[in-house]
Amino acid sequence: MIWGFALILLSIFAIPSLLLCKKPNANELLEHIEPHQGWIGLLFCIWGVWGVTSSVLNIDLFSTFPLW
Repeated sequence: MIWGFALILLSIFAIPSLLLCKKPNANELLEHIEPHQGWIGLLFCIWGVWGVTSSVLNIDLFSTFPLW
């Protein structure tokens, strides 16, 4: 569930021009977030790499605990 919220948050950061087109007063909100976009992107990148790495390292668990 947290992955879904993270993806929604990242999509909002990725398409600010579309958000501004739909809602003109969103510029004030985006001005507060803009200085931190780089750090937020780096954090989510590290989180994604961590998730992929842990998935690959734990792939042998599928033989012990199948999904079905």
